[in-house]
Amino acid sequence: MRKQLVKGIVIMAFLVTVGLLSRAESSSAAQLWDTEKSYTTTKGEFKLYAYLSVDKKKAWVYKVEAKKNGASPKKLIFPKKIEKAEVVRIGAKQQKDSDGGANVFDAWEERFHGIDGSARVSEEIKTISMPDTVTEIVDDAFCGMLSLEKVKIPNKVTVLDYGTFADCKKLREVELPKKLSVFNKSCFEGCNKLEKMKLSRKNKKYYIKNHVILTKGKKNLYWAIPNNKTIVIPDSVTTIETDAFADSRATKLQLGKRVKNFQENSLTGSKIKKVVMGKNPYYAVHGNCVYRKKDKTLVIGIVKKRKMIISKKVKRITNEASVCGDLKKRQSLKVLDIPSSVNWLGKDWLDCFGFDSPEKTYFRRKTPPKLESTGDTGNAKLPVFRKIYVPKKSLKAYQDWYKSAGDFDYIEEDDWKTF
Repeated sequence: MRKQLVKGIVIMAFLVTVGLLSRAESSSAAQLWDTEKSYTTTKGEFKLYAYLSVDKKKAWVYKVEAKKNGASPKKLIFPKKIEKAEVVRIGAKQQKDSDGGANVFDAWEERFHGIDGSARVSEEIKTISMPDTVTEIVDDAFCGMLSLEKVKIPNKVTVLDYGTFADCKKLREVELPKKLSVFNKSCFEGCNKLEKMKLSRKNKKYYIKNHVILTKGKKNLYWAIPNNKTIVIPDSVTTIETDAFADSRATKLQLGKRVKNFQENSLTGSKIKKVVMGKNPYYAVHGNCVYRKKDKTLVIGIVKKRKMIISKKVKRITNEASVCGDLKKRQSLKVLDIPSSVNWLGKDWLDCFGFDSPEKTYFRRKTPPKLESTGDTGNAKLPVFRKIYVPKKSLKAYQDWYKSAGDFDYIEEDDWKTF
């Protein structure tokens, strides 16, 4: 047995090095699995397939299927043991070098192309029961379970990674594991009805308050629980992290008094239509914009009817701004209106305004704003392939500006407009 174990470790190390093991198979290097032999057991209406560890002490359930064709069971129960081996791992073997992966029902998930991992065998399941022996749930394991409503994740699970419960469209309530140390924000992507999450206060990394998950001593807002219309940021929070509101359906946001840092795209893609300052001293609201008082930098822009009208209080626009409101994913603005007050555009500033250049962009300043990044590096620095509106007496100045940025050739002559 000792020789077999050493040999297995050497083989695994080699396969991981050359990239022949999937992310799921290489994720637990300390636990070697004998994948040459599969074991089966039945639980309720389901047949479960499992591998055992080399020492036969641990079990990995890698596939679940209904016992009878046409069966529509409401509950999925995983056993504590299979062949006297404790069930410690749940999830399919992942495909290497692909855009997606399979869930435990052997259904393919590829969300970028609209394939959510749903399968007939999982369509009616409302609850899942996992034993407390489980320590690992593989990526995408339960994605696409369209009727799943409630789940309790075993306390020994430490990692919730890519897409674990993604597109479980009716999931409302989740109890997170006490030992959770890694929480990937894509874990619950597409779970639009998720409104309640529980987590032990003994957890050393995450904390839940006011419908948001906090980290770093309650100072960072890591993720907003999706189905809550109003979010009041706790006063302990100083930073809103990147993609914190990517899955949020909130329409109203109230800042805590200590918030002073919005990371790039922290609110981008959210439905927020109103931001309330409360007692926050660092930011101000004007029109459809939130800006930093200190340097008048745009922080949040709220789109209405696919139009983004920048406040005249704003002087600087950077790629760290978040744009929210009614702009959908992979959708471009109809109108971007930049007032004469804006005198500086940061590197990649345009990235925050949607999937493509706005259909119409208005530059109202008589002299073009200073552009942080110029020259031809392969990426457009300014709106291109669309209509550009500038002051009548400033047309040449803006055309020269586009030339210096390397983007002039991407604007047709007829697309230059004046007012």
